[in-house]
Amino acid sequence: MSFFHLTFLDNTLKQYVIFFTIIVWAYLIAVVFNNVIRKKIKKATKHTKTKLDDVLADSLARPLTCLIVISGLFLAFQELTLPDLIENIISKIVTVLMIGALVLVINRTSDALVTLYLKPIAEDPHTSIDTQVMNLLRRVMHIIFWVIALIFIISNLGYNITSLVTGLGIGGLAIALALQPTLSNFFSSLTIIFDKPFRVNSIIKLEDGVIGTVQEIGFRSTVIRTLQGSELIIPNNKLIDSKITNVTRRRVYRVDQVIGLVYHTSLSDLQKAIQIVKKIIDADSETSEDAWVHFTEFGSHGLNIQISYWIKQCENYPVILETKNRLNLAIKEQFEKTGLEFAFPTQTIHLEKKD
Repeated sequence: MSFFHLTFLDNTLKQYVIFFTIIVWAYLIAVVFNNVIRKKIKKATKHTKTKLDDVLADSLARPLTCLIVISGLFLAFQELTLPDLIENIISKIVTVLMIGALVLVINRTSDALVTLYLKPIAEDPHTSIDTQVMNLLRRVMHIIFWVIALIFIISNLGYNITSLVTGLGIGGLAIALALQPTLSNFFSSLTIIFDKPFRVNSIIKLEDGVIGTVQEIGFRSTVIRTLQGSELIIPNNKLIDSKITNVTRRRVYRVDQVIGLVYHTSLSDLQKAIQIVKKIIDADSETSEDAWVHFTEFGSHGLNIQISYWIKQCENYPVILETKNRLNLAIKEQFEKTGLEFAFPTQTIHLEKKD
């Protein structure tokens, strides 16, 4: 008897050698494809006029590598003599993996096509399609492809799809009730995307006063990056039912503040203070339109000057803070030079002496 004809678990040594050889070769081919051929293909596509081949080369490399490995496993197991039950299980597992890899190929291809053809349109401010619609289309396509794949997998496992759908009955109703919050968030996300109360990268102010930049609008929730740098995740149904201020849609950022001067300030000094404040604000490069500076009331602690002005870069909060800081320091400096005194909470107590 030849050495290669020795039998173990109903398989000869030759079968095991072929089995492992196929696996090793599949792995080596996958490595060579991923590290050598992929780079050469990518290099070659750079010299073509179209960008489609570049995008497809980048997006399909990893799924195709997985397909090579899975195909190798499938061919390797064909060389072994296995019990019908185990062979059936392995066949179904490999089929599921193949379907999953194919769905990845299709998803990445669709992503590449959407990015290539729709992204330039979405980035054009004059079109009705924006990045949110593009992302929605991408996700819907992913869901459709995975649902189709799931149907194929269930059918391959030997289940009757029609019988499963028919047999849902009360169980389907229970699932629908359990998914009600998820569906509510999903339809709220559609409302946000198509009504466009805000978009990705919009600065919004929430009902509780939190200000932040919209990072992502998902099917379930919206991610907001606050000014403090933390990530705030809000369910879409709660967000759509609350009052939101879209800061980005303001043409300018309005600043309102009050400056109080002590009561013994003379009329001429009060008028001088108004002129100083107005001159400083109007001269700043970040402010627009004419500032409103008026003596508005006799306050409880001093003579109040109401100030209102507008900052051009309404979307850039650091610039807003820096502008307010610069103007306040300039006002403080000029008031000190002219001898004007700021009011602060004080009380004057008159003591009456009785004989």
